Amino acid sequence: MASYLSLFNSHFSIPNYNTPKFEAIDNIDTNLILSVNSIRKINSGYHFKYKNKSYIPINSLGKAVYYPIKTEIRVIEAFDGNLYVSIENNIFSTRVLENHELESIEFDVPIFKGN
Repeated sequence: MASYLSLFNSHFSIPNYNTPKFEAIDNIDTNLILSVNSIRKINSGYHFKYKNKSYIPINSLGKAVYYPIKTEIRVIEAFDGNLYVSIENNIFSTRVLENHELESIEFDVPIFKGN
C-alpha cells in the first residue's frame, strides 16, 4: 500500500516547492481591498441614495457628473470612510447633497411677522 500511495501521489499531486503560503502584496491599496461594494441606481435628480443620504458623483475637476436616470452604479465605501462610485468603468468621488430647505434665499421673498 505504501508503494502505491507514493506512485499515486507522484502521478497526480502538485509538486511542493516549500514556498510560503502567503506572500506580501506590493503596491495595492488596502482601502480598496477592505471596501464595501453596493449596487444602486441613479435617481431622477441625477443623484443616488446611500445610507439615508443623497450623493452626486464628482469628476477630478470637482464638477458634478450627470448620468441618465436608472443607470446602474457600484458604490464603493473604502476602509478609511471615503465614498467612491463606479459608473460604466469610470470611478468618481462623491459629494453629499444637503437637505432641502423650506425657503430659498435667492428666490423667496422674506416674510416679516409683527409690527
